[in-house]
Parts: sequence; C-alpha cells; structure tokens
Amino acid sequence: MLGAFYERATNRSRLEQSLRSKDQLIASVSHELRTPLTVVVGMAEELRSAGDSIDVIERDQLLGVIAEESAEMADLVEDLLIAARSGDGSIPMFPERTDIALLSQSVLSHLSVPDGRAVSIEDVPSVAFADPVRVRQVIRNLLTNAFRYGGDQISLHFGSDDAHAWVDVHDDGDGIPQDDREAIFEAYGRSRSGRSSKASVGLGLTLSRRLAELMDGRLEYLDGAGCTFRFSVPAPRPDDR
Repeated sequence: MLGAFYERATNRSRLEQSLRSKDQLIASVSHELRTPLTVVVGMAEELRSAGDSIDVIERDQLLGVIAEESAEMADLVEDLLIAARSGDGSIPMFPERTDIALLSQSVLSHLSVPDGRAVSIEDVPSVAFADPVRVRQVIRNLLTNAFRYGGDQISLHFGSDDAHAWVDVHDDGDGIPQDDREAIFEAYGRSRSGRSSKASVGLGLTLSRRLAELMDGRLEYLDGAGCTFRFSVPAPRPDDR
C-alpha cells in the first residue's frame, strides 16, 4: 500500500511538472513571437498605407526589417519542430564532408549582428563529417546565444585532430557560474549571470547539444576567461565522401 501511494504521488508530481513545462513553453513562445510579429505587422501596414509617398530608400529599409524579423520567427519555429522530434532520435542525419569554418561564415552572413557587438572568425579550415544543415543550426544557435547573453567581442576559433573537428564560440562576457553549467543545457534553462537583450524560449542550447549527440559529437562549456562553447563533430575517415 505504501509503495502504491508513493508511486501515485510520484506520477502526480511528474504530471504537474509536465503541465508547468507546457505552460512555460506556451508563455515563452508567445512572448518571443510577439515582438517580431508586431514589427512585421507594423512595417507591412506602414508600407501599405504610405503608398507612393514613401521613397525608395525608406521602403528598402522597412522591407529589410520585415525580412530580418520574419527570419527570426522562422528560426524559432524550426527549433521548436526539431525539438519535438529530437527526443526519440527521429531526426534524419545526412553526413558529408563539411568545412565548419566555411559554414560558420555563411551563417554569420545571414544573421543581423546587434549594435555594439563585433564578431571575428578565424581563417582556419576545419573539415568534419557531419550533416551541414544541422551544423548550421547549431552554429546559428550558439551565435544567437552569444548575441543575447554574451559580451561585446565574439570570436569563432576552429580546430581538428584525427577524431574530431570543432568550433569554439567565445565571447568576452562574465562567463557562466559553475553551478549553472549543466542547467543551461536543459529546456528553459538559463544562467543567472550575463545580460539578455530579449526573452528566449530557452531551447537553443538544449537542442544544439541533442543535435551534436545525434551526429556523434559533443557540445560543452569550456573553462576559461569569458564564455566559450565548443561544438565538435567527427572528422572524416579516408573512405568518407
């Protein structure tokens, strides 16, 4: 009887936690989507109402903002869809020879760097055998995380050995306290240190670590000055295409 009682209590506690997590997710997603969606609607309404009275330069600026905010919403939706499928490992992986450095440059060229931040990328090749689509997704999440919570100077460094290729995404912020270094990889987790420019669903690092593991790689926090995340994936074998 005692065993049955404690089992019911445990199940009830898990159910309550699940419901709280679902409520938290809905609230977080709603909060994060509201800002870019408001901007998109506002800018689109301005373009429609202004008609021919708006000049070409201002029109291009408004369209640029709409494109950036729409891309941010699309990225969030993509993360949510992948997170929903990552738990059972059902995400298909299509590994191939991939230069992480070239992918990082491509990812950065499609991101809007916040004012006051500077990003430098080391010009060193780092060839891996991994799914380039998922590698891009992880790098995007790491850069976005640095933009939101890191310092003003952000840098990407690359390396490889016989077993792995990797990228270190570093910023000169305060770093993450020892007690928070695993919590940040949990869904909705966030360090108490650092600064934030906007709300976040808190899935980026969780999803990125899961994608790294599905590619037989790792995502880890490194000790040292500032804040550094290392994303590593397998290096190509001689018979890999």
